[in-house]
Amino acid sequence: KQVDFPATVSTPYVNTIAKDQEPWFPGDEHMERRIRAYIRWNAAVMVIRANTRNPGIGGHLSTYASSATLYEVGFNHFFRGKSDGGFGDQVFFQGHASPGIYARAFVEGRLSEEQMDNFRAEVGGNGLPSYPHPRLAPDFWEFPTVSMGLGPLLAVYQAHINRYLHNRELVDTSNARIWAFVGDGEMDEPEAIAG
Repeated sequence: KQVDFPATVSTPYVNTIAKDQEPWFPGDEHMERRIRAYIRWNAAVMVIRANTRNPGIGGHLSTYASSATLYEVGFNHFFRGKSDGGFGDQVFFQGHASPGIYARAFVEGRLSEEQMDNFRAEVGGNGLPSYPHPRLAPDFWEFPTVSMGLGPLLAVYQAHINRYLHNRELVDTSNARIWAFVGDGEMDEPEAIAG
């Protein structure tokens, strides 16, 4: 379908698609917006509570808040899990967005309130690590992505490995997709573009 393009490129909305030309949205947009607001709120509260108990412990509020729509549209409409009978998608999350990913897992019932209260306090297995790392949370994270430049580089090489496995008929990875969420910090690192 042809989408009309503005005659001039001097408007502030040069990439905006007219309302009557927007494609159909497959979900309940209002409900997804409400859930996204709950998740953002839970992420912010988790970080603020951690800092109330331990001033200066840190935590990132803006990374997930500014990218929540990207993540939630991915979770709701694109990312495929391993339970589909396939290899599943592999998602390399931006490390500073972990509070939002934890908050979503809490809303889904996969994390407890105790775990949320122990953000950045991994004590006796009841806390949540600051950043995505399978050594610290093996049942939650698949890939370590927080070291600057590591996430994008790992995503590129994971795609290489998936192709290798598929081409050698070792594992059917034909339906596996690689998703990498990167921020400006990662893209400033030479490792991010080395792949």
